Amino acid sequence: MTMRQYVVQEVELEIDDAAIPPPLDTALREGRYEHSAARALKMLLKPGDTYFELGGGVGFVSTLAARIVRDPARVHVYEANPELIATIERTWAANGPRYRELYAAVVERYDREAAISSS
Repeated sequence: MTMRQYVVQEVELEIDDAAIPPPLDTALREGRYEHSAARALKMLLKPGDTYFELGGGVGFVSTLAARIVRDPARVHVYEANPELIATIERTWAANGPRYRELYAAVVERYDREAAISSS
């Protein structure tokens, strides 16, 4: 497995080369990756808030959230793709405190109600 390394808004990322299509590589290299989400976090989150994320991706947004809320234990991430769990863990390990909560989970809809199942 070949890994690519990026730094976006002072967040270090190490991502499997096979998982990076050209447009994503360009956004990561140019620092545009998740730019709107990062800006929204900075405007809306504050120290002491609790952050929940459905679909943790590569761990970039949750790393920013942990820095803003200043308590990584208040950051909860749900990710359904088992291949991304290791990527999220690498991102968190490279960027500071590891007390975030990561759940391997699928959110599904049935009978007009949402349910979360996790392992």
